[in-house]
Amino acid sequence: MSSKSPSLIFCAVCGTLASLLTFAPLGSATNALTADRTNSRPPNSTVANVPVEKGKRPGLLLRFQCVDQTTLNNPTKVCFPMQSSGSTLVQVKIGSNAAITCGTTPGAPGTCSYSIVDAFYKSNTCGPLSNQTCADTVQIVFNGVFPGFNQIMYSASNLKGISGEFENSANEVTFSTENDTPVTVSTQFVFDISGSMALSAVTPSTATTPTRMQALQFAAQTPFGLLDSYAVPKDEVGVVLFSTTATPDASSCGGTNFVAADDPTQLNNKEQLIETAGPTASTSIGAGLKSASACGFALDPSGNTNKTILLFSDGEQNTAPTVSLSTATGVGGQVLLDGSPYDSTIQICPVTAGRLTAPGFNLQQYIANAACNGQNAHIRDTDENFALADLQTFFGQALAKILPTDKLEVVADDTGTLARGATAVDKFIVSADDVKTTIVFSWFGSSEGDRRVPFQVKAPDGTIIDVSKRSRFAKNTVFIDLPFPLFQDAKEIAESGEWQFVISGAELQSASLGYHVLVLSDNPTVVSDFSINAPDAGTGEPIPIRVKLTDDGKPVLNAVVEAQLEGPQNSQGTMLSTSANPTSSGSGDTPSTKGQGKLDGLFANPANASLFADKTLPTLTLTDPGHTGVYTGTFTNASAEGNYYFFIKVRGTSAVAGDIQRAFHIARFVRSKPDPGKTVFQMLSFDPGPKGTGLITLQAIPHDALGNFLGPGYENAMHVKSSDGTAPQNPLADKLDGSYEITFRVPSIAANPSYTLEILGTNVETKSLSDLRKQSSERFAAFLDFGANVPNGAFGTLYNKSFSFNAGLEYMLNSHLSAEGIFGYHRFPAKAGADENLYQFSVDLKAYLLPGVVRPFVNAGIGGYKYDPGSTFVGGNFGGGVLYAITPRIGLQGSYNFHVINGFPPVASPPSTSKFSTVQVGLRFVF
Repeated sequence: MSSKSPSLIFCAVCGTLASLLTFAPLGSATNALTADRTNSRPPNSTVANVPVEKGKRPGLLLRFQCVDQTTLNNPTKVCFPMQSSGSTLVQVKIGSNAAITCGTTPGAPGTCSYSIVDAFYKSNTCGPLSNQTCADTVQIVFNGVFPGFNQIMYSASNLKGISGEFENSANEVTFSTENDTPVTVSTQFVFDISGSMALSAVTPSTATTPTRMQALQFAAQTPFGLLDSYAVPKDEVGVVLFSTTATPDASSCGGTNFVAADDPTQLNNKEQLIETAGPTASTSIGAGLKSASACGFALDPSGNTNKTILLFSDGEQNTAPTVSLSTATGVGGQVLLDGSPYDSTIQICPVTAGRLTAPGFNLQQYIANAACNGQNAHIRDTDENFALADLQTFFGQALAKILPTDKLEVVADDTGTLARGATAVDKFIVSADDVKTTIVFSWFGSSEGDRRVPFQVKAPDGTIIDVSKRSRFAKNTVFIDLPFPLFQDAKEIAESGEWQFVISGAELQSASLGYHVLVLSDNPTVVSDFSINAPDAGTGEPIPIRVKLTDDGKPVLNAVVEAQLEGPQNSQGTMLSTSANPTSSGSGDTPSTKGQGKLDGLFANPANASLFADKTLPTLTLTDPGHTGVYTGTFTNASAEGNYYFFIKVRGTSAVAGDIQRAFHIARFVRSKPDPGKTVFQMLSFDPGPKGTGLITLQAIPHDALGNFLGPGYENAMHVKSSDGTAPQNPLADKLDGSYEITFRVPSIAANPSYTLEILGTNVETKSLSDLRKQSSERFAAFLDFGANVPNGAFGTLYNKSFSFNAGLEYMLNSHLSAEGIFGYHRFPAKAGADENLYQFSVDLKAYLLPGVVRPFVNAGIGGYKYDPGSTFVGGNFGGGVLYAITPRIGLQGSYNFHVINGFPPVASPPSTSKFSTVQVGLRFVF
């Protein structure tokens, strides 16, 4: 054996000393911990490409490897889970500032905290026996936003592995931030807790149907859950609850009601305010808005300029302060409180539950027009699943627009029913550059209690994602966060492609379960904008829909954009006018109008469910004719007053993000606008008084151009004004049948004032007293009807059916009752022998059951019936029909009558009576 030279011995000693200088003491272990600077998040880099909020969401992930202590090669997993030692030091350094030492618990803004986690999800495959949790990463959370274009360093030292392994000293990562400092936001949730919130959220109601309050409390979990995932430092959130007054009270706020939206503890406290609220008292939307301003935005310590109110109400305002608009439809106007301007820097986005009459719905839309770019929502109330899901969708869409993420948008939005033992699969696209995707999964059905419904998340390659550490549970709701890049079993999961959310019904207790899956993604390049340019939509008017798609500022072409639609089965104003008055108002709150009271009473009765039903309308495909990424279409079938729902879905491909998917819901209330040609504005009576004065009673029956009633509920939004300035003798009376009445005193017999009917600030019709009196004298109408006759009984055994016509003169005794003189001719071909011609001369009384354009009636009369050949006999008729006023003077009528004649045509053995029926249509002319 040769001896070693002195130089070799010296080199060996030098190597040992160098090793001692490079490594901390390693104990008896053969492995060491070393920082994996390339695969930490953010990785070690000099490129300014890290968003400034990433120190808080999701934090800095300093990953370690377990390697051979001498060569730093041959990575294994036996060192993990990694642990702190008594001298562990974790720091963050911003630019040239002094390093910040992190503690183990979260601290004040500007501080940092750390924990040791299995951030890359190798699960329980580590340690000497491969049965330990693979906690191999120091997660550092900085409570703040990093400055833009700055170098950030994060480090950890004096850690040890499961068997005492220590780490080498070069454990720091440096990166640079983008100049993307987010505009932080202050958001107020202003929620109605009036007495009507105790009513059912849907009709028909059952013992298990949630109340509106319960629906709000359930759905409110969604915005708070999303805030927990996406809020950044300096985001603020507040809660205002209003009924007759608001909490907090604007006159005694006791400090700001805003808290840090990125603080889970304070978020939970705010959510509990909603969770423990109960319905009470009246509805003062103004009090809620006043509190939000005085106790929130005016005292907001953050200084945020992005200020938003999410305004939820289920009823028309009935208590001061009163909200109004500075313009007729809110467009280009400002929200007013008791006539004074509200802070125009605050965005107010309304959402409505329950049924309102048209003036109430209009107010919500007009607020949106003035303060939320027209974005307004109404919650469907025909199905429990829809009511809860629509509220969640509204909150999700609203926060997606508000929060200062890269660009949070709704990817998929689906409701469904899962049968016991079945499986439901919802599919959604994750784009190549999505930063994070959140799945909000909710299930409905009281029989399931607070149980958790089993589910799986599948990646495009079929990998079932372990979401046990990525899920946060609330009541019948789970939030699943998928940050990208996504790791599992030490492998990065490919994010782009079609993902699956699989729901299992194997453990259901009930026969079926309603569910809602809402998927949102945070993407830095894709921007979608959905809008309806119809700030004051009316029946029969076109409703344009617009969707703009861009990726990295460039248009997304050749996308498939479709709008699925639902609309009202019945026109609300007509339904309110023609339905019998309910015996109970059904309201837990004082109705703002008699019409609202009738509406509440009808809605509360399950027997009226069909009145409020919606129907599916044809799907509308939007096109991009200019190849600009702007897809447009027009809905032209809004024939009934009510809420229309547009469910827009987008699938496309772009150069940067690859395959993309988006979804958006828009609701729009379409009202019946008064049409002068179809509206009745007439004098009911004129009673002469002393000294040439008189009392004139006027009646208005407003209709739209399609003949729909505007209906009850306009008593505060309709006015009749006299040109001489005379005040009415009484307030406008809503007769709850579509008609309104009001009385004025005429100062003298020679006076001829004009009276103007005004509805929602628009003049509908003006008539002078002389014209009204002349019109009231037009009590005569002539009519001509043609149709068929059918012989009945013994008469039908001898004669065949044939044709009939009637002509006559009608005199209106009052607005509902008339007398008619009728001449009729009825032809009856004989089955054998001579044919018969029958001439009718009758006097009838006719009663119109309803005012307006469509007037059902019943009639009965007596007269003489002359057979040719044959004699004249006494007979009678009774029946009914419908009159449709094409114009105030020309009408189309259809009728049925049954005739009985006390005699029979000449036959060998005549029966005692002749009987036959007539069905006729014709024209009626007023003169």
